[in-house]
Amino acid sequence: MSKKFGAASLKTPRKFLAAKQKELSSVIKTVLPAGMAAPAPPLGPMLGQRGIPITSFCADFNMKTAHFRQGIPLDVAINIKKDRSFTLDINVPSEEWLILSACGTTEPIRAPSKRQEGVEHPKTGVLSLKHIYHIAATRQMHEKFKYHTLQELSQLVAYKCTELNVEIVDSLDKETADLYLNWRKTWEAEEDRLIQAEQEAMDALRR
Repeated sequence: MSKKFGAASLKTPRKFLAAKQKELSSVIKTVLPAGMAAPAPPLGPMLGQRGIPITSFCADFNMKTAHFRQGIPLDVAINIKKDRSFTLDINVPSEEWLILSACGTTEPIRAPSKRQEGVEHPKTGVLSLKHIYHIAATRQMHEKFKYHTLQELSQLVAYKCTELNVEIVDSLDKETADLYLNWRKTWEAEEDRLIQAEQEAMDALRR
């Protein structure tokens, strides 16, 4: 009896796990705008070829992301089962996207070059401690971060700000934030002008 029981106890978990693995036919990882999923390419064809009703998918996704600001890019894992049903794992926006968005930009500042020697290199942007707290609170909305404290998540956000060359200050008013943005735009515009001048000089030499 013990031998029979032992054999069954070994086989059952393996069969169960194998069945579970076969149950999922594929996982699609993509980025979708909150509340704005639409049947247009590439999403429509991507799901259509797997037999997923795109209209139902868009309605489900848009409903589940209605609490986000419309258009925010969200990392999404679409788990498609063999019976053509699906589940969604919707992640909150990345730390980098949230930080850059709060700074009013989409990219970190370029690395300093020798083209503007003697000119102070600007920061990517500037955020207040209140911004850091709100970004951490947004991250905490996701399942995998819900057991982290706001203090822990705030520290992670602050570390990411350091990587992105974003300055953190105690408080921030609109005038100061605008000064930072204008400083950056002026520096980047001059950098673009100098790069263009270098390219034109090189083209002239080749003629």
